[in-house]
Amino acid sequence: MFEVFLVRERIISADQLVAALERQSRRRPPLGRLAVTTGKITMKQAFQIVGLQSTQQRRFGELAIELGYLTPYDLSELLSEQTRLQPSLTEVLLEQKCLSRDDLRAAQARYYERQEAGCFEPAPADSLVAAGK
Repeated sequence: MFEVFLVRERIISADQLVAALERQSRRRPPLGRLAVTTGKITMKQAFQIVGLQSTQQRRFGELAIELGYLTPYDLSELLSEQTRLQPSLTEVLLEQKCLSRDDLRAAQARYYERQEAGCFEPAPADSLVAAGK
C-alpha cells in the first residue's frame, strides 16, 4: 500500500499517517445521513436505528437491513457513495502539509516503479505501529 511505502521511505512519519487517517475518517459522511439524503430511509427510521445502536453496539447498516429499511444492495450503494465522498488519503496528507505536491509526485513515481519491478514484500500488519515508536 502506498501509505506504508511513504512511512517505510521516511517521507512521512507513522504519526503523520495516523493523524491523516483519523482526519480522513472524520470527514467521511455518516451512513445514516447519506441514507436520509438519498431518500433510502426516513429521518424517523434513522433516529430509530441510532437509538438501537446506543444499546446494541452494532453498525448502522446492519440494523437498517435487519429492520427492513435497507436491502443489502442499498447498503452497498450507500457505502460506495460514502467512500466516494470521503477525501483521499493523499488529499489529507497534502492539506496537513505532511508533504508537497512535488514530493507526492516523486514518491508516487518511485512507488509505481518499484511495484512494477516486483520489489515489494507484504508489510506486517503491525509495521505501522512499530514505526511510530
